[in-house]
Amino acid sequence: MSMNIEIKVVAKAIIIKTGEEFENVVDFNVIQTPTDVTYKIMESENKMEEYENYVTSVSKDEEVPVFAEDDVFQEEEPVGYKTVNEGEEHLVELHNEVKYYTNKGYDIIFDVI
Repeated sequence: MSMNIEIKVVAKAIIIKTGEEFENVVDFNVIQTPTDVTYKIMESENKMEEYENYVTSVSKDEEVPVFAEDDVFQEEEPVGYKTVNEGEEHLVELHNEVKYYTNKGYDIIFDVI
């Protein structure tokens, strides 16, 4: 069975009305990792850096067409092309989410699923 990385943040919370305590967990979207990479990440001193290294190693720049704003169904020829790198975009989004939650007191957790 393949083992993949899971990245999430967890915070202990209390419902004010009842005093009930619970864990608030937010899972992040991650790129699927091969089992050997998953274990390498989990054994690393800096798990986030190891995950970033994997993502950047498998992502590449791609040229994608850009269509006119009114060409919703992309029936016409592209008006141009732009370079995108889904891995880099993923890491920017992940960093923003992690920063948002850790600034609110959440702990970041790496796990294997």
